[in-house]
Amino acid sequence: MFDKKLDYEMSVLDCRQIQISHTLQQWKLPAELLYYNVCVSTDVMFEHLFEKQLKTWMFDAACYKVSELALLDVKYEELPYTGYQDIAPALKLTAGGHSSAFLWVVCGQVPYVKPTDFADLTALHSLWVQDWHAGKHAEHPSGYYIKDLYPVYDGLITEEEMRQLCDYPIELPEAKELLLLHRPTGTVSEQQKNIIAERHASWMSDYRDERVMYHTILDYVDGRRTSPFESLAELYDCCAHAFKFVAGSRHLYSFYLEHTGQDASSISMLRELAKKARTLKNTFFLASHNEKLNIDMVKRVCTEMLELERSWCRWPQQA
Repeated sequence: MFDKKLDYEMSVLDCRQIQISHTLQQWKLPAELLYYNVCVSTDVMFEHLFEKQLKTWMFDAACYKVSELALLDVKYEELPYTGYQDIAPALKLTAGGHSSAFLWVVCGQVPYVKPTDFADLTALHSLWVQDWHAGKHAEHPSGYYIKDLYPVYDGLITEEEMRQLCDYPIELPEAKELLLLHRPTGTVSEQQKNIIAERHASWMSDYRDERVMYHTILDYVDGRRTSPFESLAELYDCCAHAFKFVAGSRHLYSFYLEHTGQDASSISMLRELAKKARTLKNTFFLASHNEKLNIDMVKRVCTEMLELERSWCRWPQQA
């Protein structure tokens, strides 16, 4: 399940949220509980991607906010810094694996990042620090054990490399804040689980989705409505990202329902919906390069997805 989730997580969560999710999984905590509100309305997706035409990486998933870590009894600290010396003692608390640290760094400055890993090497990337290793001689210098999920990396960077990363100026000074998570000694209490269940019930009662995105995409590909984009390639690329969001959010939400013992039918519908969304994501990504689109197939799958969206939303669910 650990690897199976990753592709769907990368479809809707940012790198920091994914790293936190996997930290909780490694600590044997029920990370799925924080997916209780990951199933974003397609109306919100449509506004972000088509109406405002914002970058996909600017999409702010509602789940896995740092403040919600307390729901799993995870204590954390947020430590502003200007350079490495300000946070070196906190970073070294990761020794022994009892804490994990996260900090935003510039992609192109990360030692293991290749020029082809990111489209924009000046963008920020979350660095996941799992352990501190105090070197005893020059052949084995002191360093930090880093785990990265994209690009995949599992190994050390030296203390000097960490110093350079922390000291390097970034465009958003407010992003210079270390997040330090402390591994809890016990399990999640029933009281906390009940609080999450109540939040899920509240979220479900407020959930609204007119599914305008599906109808509008069908109109675009059928020529019944003029696209707001300058080219077919741009339109198809935007559609691909829209269905990527659908796939990730629906599939991850199904893990919350599964973990909390919800009815199997709603879980099955959400996973079938995610599977069809991935099909359309791949179809539109290919079409964004060759501008050839199987319109009949898109219309058929979109129609099937619409029915699934209506069905899972109608399904009575417990808190």
